[in-house]
Amino acid sequence: MLVNLLKKTIHNLYLIYVDNFLIEKGKYRVGVLVDKIIGKAWYQVDNLYFLLSVLSINERKFITREGHTGYNFVMQTIYSALKEGGNFIDVGANMGYMSLSAANFLKEKGTVYSFEPSPREYKRLLTNIEYNRITNIKAINKGISKIQEYSELNLAAVSRSGMNSRHEITSKIDDKVISEFIPIELAYG
Repeated sequence: MLVNLLKKTIHNLYLIYVDNFLIEKGKYRVGVLVDKIIGKAWYQVDNLYFLLSVLSINERKFITREGHTGYNFVMQTIYSALKEGGNFIDVGANMGYMSLSAANFLKEKGTVYSFEPSPREYKRLLTNIEYNRITNIKAINKGISKIQEYSELNLAAVSRSGMNSRHEITSKIDDKVISEFIPIELAYG
């Protein structure tokens, strides 16, 4: 608990630096150092906990709560569709915000199927599921495709982890991995 509080304090100092220091050069490198040395911290978002990186542009919005409101409309639409129960499929689940939120809403009334082909994001998805003790998610370390195939997946830099793609990407690539992609009907087999 104390370690997490220290991490969050350093994250907040970094965010103050990013927002207030006029010279842009070097901010990303400082963020990389913070991410490597300090690491991710646990943050509460909508009564769930997520391991978030201060380096990730999307995750920063959850940390500061500034961009979180953009998800409210999407999540309210999902909740409305699931109010009677059912299944939810999250393709490209990343850290699992939508998956965990839907699973938490459904409880025993349904199942969430979370597809994440990136081993890096899949590991954190599993960590977030386990930390929140959610049992109605089936996390699948595969992507969705028309046919079953193995394909190269470009892993974007941690700052843009939502940009992973099978296609060439213009942002910085951290790594390339071979991932399995399957038709969605195979996931239920």
